Amino acid sequence: MAEVEPAPCRCRRYRRRILELSQQVPAKITYLSDGPTRQFTVGRGTISFRHANPKDLKMTHYSSRLLAQALRFVGKENVDSTVIDRLRRIVPVEDRANFCEDARYSTDWILRVAQQISMEQPDE
Repeated sequence: MAEVEPAPCRCRRYRRRILELSQQVPAKITYLSDGPTRQFTVGRGTISFRHANPKDLKMTHYSSRLLAQALRFVGKENVDSTVIDRLRRIVPVEDRANFCEDARYSTDWILRVAQQISMEQPDE
């Protein structure tokens, strides 16, 4: 049986929108799955199941999965101090700690970003 990412994490644009990294609203629903990439038409809508590496589905906290997928969509080259500062402001301290813990299952650049986000700032 294929593992499927829970519905609240279903769309990359939705994740970016929640994290205030984008003003775009999703038009297509995409689920992450460790099964093959497939597309289904339901009525006038389309549901896509995109293959994801099982290690990307291994994060145990919803907020960690949300942050990791949003960062992947933004892209390594676009994550700068502005994005890090924005995430520090909007992500609660507990979720930052969970993300830092879960990021060990992800790629090393996401782990480094997680460590930067979870670092305490003098003004906090």
